[in-house]
Amino acid sequence: MLQGMVKKLTATEAHLSNGDILPYGMAVWSTGVGPTSFTTGLSFAKTARGRIAVDGEMRVLQHIDPETAQGTEVHKPSDVSK
Repeated sequence: MLQGMVKKLTATEAHLSNGDILPYGMAVWSTGVGPTSFTTGLSFAKTARGRIAVDGEMRVLQHIDPETAQGTEVHKPSDVSK
């Protein structure tokens, strides 16, 4: 995961405080110190802290196998425009 906070958000890119620029097709913005009732109500896999589980490429996971800690991919940001 990248180390940086979002400094600027344009229609197609997130500019991070560490200088990295992340292109995207759709941004879902969530702030705060914990999950919201909206995210906890979604039927995706969650982390131990209740956040939506994603893999290293920010693909949302549907299920996490507790034995292997591997997840089943549901959606990745680049799929939005297809």
